[in-house]
Amino acid sequence: MLKTAKYVAVAYAGAVLATKELERRGALGCDCPEDCWCHRPGLSLFRWMVPVGHGGRG
Repeated sequence: MLKTAKYVAVAYAGAVLATKELERRGALGCDCPEDCWCHRPGLSLFRWMVPVGHGGRG
Protein backbone atom coordinates (compact mmCIF):
# COMPACT_ATOMS: atom_id res chain seq x y z
CA MET A 1 0.00 0.00 0.00
CA LEU A 2 2.84 2.40 0.81
CA LYS A 3 4.50 1.73 -2.54
CA THR A 4 1.25 2.54 -4.31
CA ALA A 5 0.92 5.82 -2.39
CA LYS A 6 4.49 6.78 -3.28
CA TYR A 7 3.87 5.94 -6.93
CA VAL A 8 0.72 8.06 -7.00
CA ALA A 9 2.53 10.99 -5.32
CA VAL A 10 5.41 10.84 -7.81
CA ALA A 11 3.02 10.57 -10.76
CA TYR A 12 1.00 13.54 -9.47
CA ALA A 13 4.14 15.65 -9.03
CA GLY A 14 5.31 14.71 -12.51
CA ALA A 15 1.98 15.70 -14.00
CA VAL A 16 2.08 19.04 -12.18
CA LEU A 17 5.56 19.78 -13.50
CA ALA A 18 4.69 18.67 -17.03
CA THR A 19 1.58 20.84 -17.23
CA LYS A 20 3.44 23.82 -15.74
CA GLU A 21 6.06 23.45 -18.47
CA LEU A 22 3.39 23.19 -21.16
CA GLU A 23 1.80 26.35 -19.80
CA ARG A 24 5.16 28.14 -19.81
CA ARG A 25 5.66 27.19 -23.47
CA GLY A 26 2.20 28.47 -24.38
CA ALA A 27 0.63 25.09 -25.16
CA LEU A 28 -1.89 25.46 -22.31
CA GLY A 29 -3.71 28.56 -21.22
CA CYS A 30 -6.18 29.47 -18.52
CA ASP A 31 -9.08 31.78 -19.32
CA CYS A 32 -10.12 32.33 -15.71
CA PRO A 33 -10.47 35.91 -14.44
CA GLU A 34 -7.44 37.41 -12.72
CA ASP A 35 -8.99 37.07 -9.24
CA CYS A 36 -9.26 33.27 -9.55
CA TRP A 37 -7.26 31.24 -7.02
CA CYS A 38 -5.33 29.54 -9.81
CA HIS A 39 -3.45 32.75 -10.66
CA ARG A 40 -1.94 33.12 -7.19
CA PRO A 41 1.78 32.36 -6.80
CA GLY A 42 2.29 28.84 -5.52
CA LEU A 43 -1.27 27.76 -6.22
CA SER A 44 -0.76 28.07 -9.96
CA LEU A 45 1.22 24.82 -9.79
CA PHE A 46 -2.04 22.99 -9.20
CA ARG A 47 -4.12 24.82 -11.81
CA TRP A 48 -4.29 21.87 -14.18
CA MET A 49 -4.45 19.18 -11.51
CA VAL A 50 -7.57 20.59 -9.81
CA PRO A 51 -10.04 21.13 -12.66
CA VAL A 52 -12.86 22.43 -10.44
CA GLY A 53 -13.37 25.66 -8.55
CA HIS A 54 -12.02 27.99 -11.22
CA GLY A 55 -13.75 31.20 -12.12
CA GLY A 56 -12.97 33.68 -9.38
CA ARG A 57 -15.52 35.09 -6.96
CA GLY A 58 -18.47 35.12 -9.23
